[in-house]
Amino acid sequence: MTSAGAGRKRFILVGPRVDASAEHPGGQLTAARSIVEFACRYGHEMEVIDTRLNFFSPPSIARRVRLGIGRFYLLGRRLAASRHDGVILFVGAGYSFYERALLAALARCRGVKTLFCIRDGAFPGWAQSSLRRRRIAGLLLRIPFRVVVQGHRLATLVEELGVPGERIAIVPNWLGENAPQEVRPRVLADGEPMRMVFVGWLVPEKGVRELREAFSRLRGRHDVTLDLVGGGTLEGELREAIADGALPGATVHGWLEPGEVRGMLQRAHLFVLPTYFEGFPNALLEAMACGLPSVCSDVGAIPDSIVDGYNGFLVPPKDVPALEKAIGRYLQEPGLLPLHSVGALDAARQNHDKFTNLKKLFSSFDTEAAATGVGDTL
Repeated sequence: MTSAGAGRKRFILVGPRVDASAEHPGGQLTAARSIVEFACRYGHEMEVIDTRLNFFSPPSIARRVRLGIGRFYLLGRRLAASRHDGVILFVGAGYSFYERALLAALARCRGVKTLFCIRDGAFPGWAQSSLRRRRIAGLLLRIPFRVVVQGHRLATLVEELGVPGERIAIVPNWLGENAPQEVRPRVLADGEPMRMVFVGWLVPEKGVRELREAFSRLRGRHDVTLDLVGGGTLEGELREAIADGALPGATVHGWLEPGEVRGMLQRAHLFVLPTYFEGFPNALLEAMACGLPSVCSDVGAIPDSIVDGYNGFLVPPKDVPALEKAIGRYLQEPGLLPLHSVGALDAARQNHDKFTNLKKLFSSFDTEAAATGVGDTL
């Protein structure tokens, strides 16, 4: 067994492989890239065991099992070949959870600490779908050295499932290095339409149909526009509605380059994300950094940074009247926009600094680290 050089640490990330050519990297790949870059910047080594799946064409269970066996074998070989200081596992709901638990058990048998990073917004609903699943999840969550979550709501659930609080670390999502740092609050000028923007997958689970309905109702009474940035199964339906004149004031832009998305956010007044479930989306992070107030579903880690009435409004998922009412508040009281804009900028700076939160993540390997990620591994 070989050993890393003095002071240099060696880690393994079980997550999506960093690929600079990825057309629409998404939150998981963006986070993986940041983790790898952060470790390398401090002179450490980070190997990646790839877990990427096609969003629209997921493999069959049989293929997932074969891929899982391959990852199990690969992790075992790497842990046997050289000393490692830790393994970071990206964990989702369903099959992903069981596979990563086995990988955590393998690392534990080798005496290597693991961080079980739950980044899937669907995990809470899945884990609580039956008493049997709750019990199994609770048992398997005790295998890793520490469970890492993005917000307090999921931390509470993990603790209720039986994981001691000192083995849970809260590490909020972080802004990218090139994230905008807006300093001016948003203001709606007299006679100017209020520009709303949505960024993400155009699929039912992101609340796109509810947003379309709420926007159509508001458009009949107010001067408001909607920019939809992204692609997905509902893109054609939306484009057809716009072409037929059934959705005036809305524009579907498809996927845009990061600079173009940033420009769209900087020109908007309000960010809207009525998603059914979520961890903490990168699009919301960028919107906050641009000083955009947000109307979002009250799910996942979103309430940790979007405080109702301070820097946005929270609404129940799948609730068109609530969504319409929340957006309507800004149309009826445009003075809320600059107030909530300042709150958004403050939350972005306070909660989502990249260096601070990545340091919390790696500090979670420390035995003494508290639930807030205190310590200094790097």
